[in-house]
Amino acid sequence: MIDAFETDVRIDPDAVFFTFVDESGAETAFTYRYTRLVAAALARRLAAMGVREGHLLAVDLPNCPEFIFLTLACAYGGITMVALNHRLSLAEKQARVLDLSRHGCVACQVDEDRARHLVGAARQVRRPVGEVIAAIMGNQRRERSIMGEQADHVHDTVHFAERAAHLFANSVQPQVIFASGSSGRAKQVPLSWAQLAGASRALNEALASEDMVAWQDSLPLGTNSSPLPPRPGRTLWQLCIPLYSIDGFQTLVRAVYGMQPLRLYARFDAEQVLHDARVKGVTHIGVRDRMMQDLLTVEEWRCDFDPDVVSRLAAYRCILLCNRTLNPLTLDRASDLDARMFASYGMAETAGPIACTRITPAFRGGLRLLKGYDVRIIDAQPAGGSQPAGFGQLALRGPGVFDGYLNANAAFTVDRYFMTGDVALTYDGCLYINERSVNIPLFHMQ
Repeated sequence: MIDAFETDVRIDPDAVFFTFVDESGAETAFTYRYTRLVAAALARRLAAMGVREGHLLAVDLPNCPEFIFLTLACAYGGITMVALNHRLSLAEKQARVLDLSRHGCVACQVDEDRARHLVGAARQVRRPVGEVIAAIMGNQRRERSIMGEQADHVHDTVHFAERAAHLFANSVQPQVIFASGSSGRAKQVPLSWAQLAGASRALNEALASEDMVAWQDSLPLGTNSSPLPPRPGRTLWQLCIPLYSIDGFQTLVRAVYGMQPLRLYARFDAEQVLHDARVKGVTHIGVRDRMMQDLLTVEEWRCDFDPDVVSRLAAYRCILLCNRTLNPLTLDRASDLDARMFASYGMAETAGPIACTRITPAFRGGLRLLKGYDVRIIDAQPAGGSQPAGFGQLALRGPGVFDGYLNANAAFTVDRYFMTGDVALTYDGCLYINERSVNIPLFHMQ
């Protein structure tokens, strides 16, 4: 992660890495250079607080700049970040942190108040960067100042970032843990940066491949049918799904490895999102079914009010549906508005999508496996069984598949294919998910 991010910084340090859109709609842009300095300074501050390499840092935040800064700071410092579901009750969060403490030292838990205390100054992008870093570093001082306190902070932070990038390795050890179950005992899903990066690269490559892009060329941007001017090769993601979920978090990782800018939203507002798609030149977005329905409702009302208006959903090159199952009504409504949607299949245990296909009139449910993934169907049903012939338990392996839960024993085949608990069929290179038959097989550790 850090080696890729440092490469982005060197290529175009003053380019905008992400733009944060707050609850009021106000925007703040953060460049690669600025984000690097803030994240590296935060990593140094955490180290001074006693958060060491290999420690766990629980992050309990909504979508905000501090979440991104903390993610990069953990990567700079070799800290394992734990993404907690921010919408859970305080008692549920405390139960997850207590459970995590059995598997490592939870050195710190960062909620909104602590985030403001640690890195709140970073939102003041108009201040001199030296002042911002000094505010983040707190009372840390050199014994002997050389260039002045603020300049020393900047110099030392740059040196720290360069050294961290040089030492950074995509270790197989857990780097990010997702503990965001909605109820009961949450499954702790540890993922290394190598797994997160592998999954992100596979999806980036699929969305940019020639067979996926061919449909984009059939409607050139800048024609009467599209409100946007041509931008060859440019990608701009909208990040509306919570960062504490794998789908939101992997949008951030994909942006780093693809050097693709982000628009991060504090809350999902369908009108705001569609307005940005039209005005800001957004090309990609990941959504859940309910979010897609909100976008469709807003745009249907707009088109009914003015039949000559151009659908803003048609401005997207990719609307990535992140649901495990597809809603036929949503697909029909989206087709009427020329929305270019991609169906995907994945979960936290696979670091996001492992299969993806563009939805067209010929779509029958088959998803193409991403590069590097392999699946097996266990106990496939014969003709006449309770399931359609050929369907069985889905097992898979590939670059993003995790190695097992921290607090439970996951089910793997003898050759390390992960048993997902889904019923599926493979045919002609495509994966067909029938239904989720059971919860993911696991056996809780005592």
